Amino acid sequence: MINLKNTDVSVQDVSTSQGETMETQSSLQAEKLNEGAMNTVAGEDNNIINNLNSMSMTNFEKMGQEPAKTTKVAVINGVEQEITLLFPANYTMTQPKDKIGILENMDKNNLLEVIFNLADPVCFMQEQEPLVDINGTPVSSLEGVKNPYVVCQTADTYWRFLLEERLEKVCIHTFSSVQEYFKSIGCTMAYSRGLTAFELTGVAAQASGNETYKTIYEFAKKNELTQSTASLYFGLKLKKEQSLLLSVGNSEVPVAELERTQEEAQKLFNAVSDCLGKSGAKNRYGIQVANYFVKRYGLEITVIAFNKVPASTITMYKLMGCAEKVSCLTEVLTPCIEWVAEGYKKQAA
Repeated sequence: MINLKNTDVSVQDVSTSQGETMETQSSLQAEKLNEGAMNTVAGEDNNIINNLNSMSMTNFEKMGQEPAKTTKVAVINGVEQEITLLFPANYTMTQPKDKIGILENMDKNNLLEVIFNLADPVCFMQEQEPLVDINGTPVSSLEGVKNPYVVCQTADTYWRFLLEERLEKVCIHTFSSVQEYFKSIGCTMAYSRGLTAFELTGVAAQASGNETYKTIYEFAKKNELTQSTASLYFGLKLKKEQSLLLSVGNSEVPVAELERTQEEAQKLFNAVSDCLGKSGAKNRYGIQVANYFVKRYGLEITVIAFNKVPASTITMYKLMGCAEKVSCLTEVLTPCIEWVAEGYKKQAA
């Protein structure tokens, strides 16, 4: 059974879904917001960025980074106190490599509030479960350690423990065993996830106002495509690093312009659908083959040719069961494309 100590955040204060509004911001955070200036991660926070970008909460010294401060200021039961953050030695969440550099472009004022869940370390000591501090230094005894608590690492908070200078919303848990501690994390994280590539594109489009991203997102939504396939219909390939930077509001990120208008992309999608069916048009291999012919013969010839491909040709292609779909389909369709292209040459002559 899990017992909750009284804290500034009661059980009722915890949102039951990600979309619900959290408790009103603390006065300190409100003052920061009212300053009206960008509060990007800089100055003293640079060391925090380096530590986070090292991908592990407990390997900073191994990565050659300056050790982080092992204590944080937290408000517990309405009282501000300095606490020591501890972590299970056999489990730490790591910072994804593809998100390195994002923090430097992030305005901390735009971060939504979270609840910082901490656990009483008694069960860890009783079961002789090894603990480490924020720098990976073993903590074999709690004697002399100032207000020690074990961090409950979840997707939305594990990196915020390092980033935040002051932990405002803190919830202290007392677990009967280390197993119960991990069960709570497992249950909390069971339905948690990051944004899909499609969702990230939508957030990046709205957060940055980038027209390329807006167009690709709307096209993908309209035609029920993945972000990667939708971008190929415009002759582009979006990079996740770009999307992440745009999603935190960095509108300065250079993004290539669309090679086709939305109307041209739709015309190409319709032609690929007529040729390969909806499923073929939604798979990347279909548009990859189409793009090959567009570069060689132009959009108009490619669209007409895909509309004229005999059903028997596609049936033959499917019966071949090719492992390399792009090269195989290109070879099958080439005679049809060349036939249409030759007809255009004769008309032009």
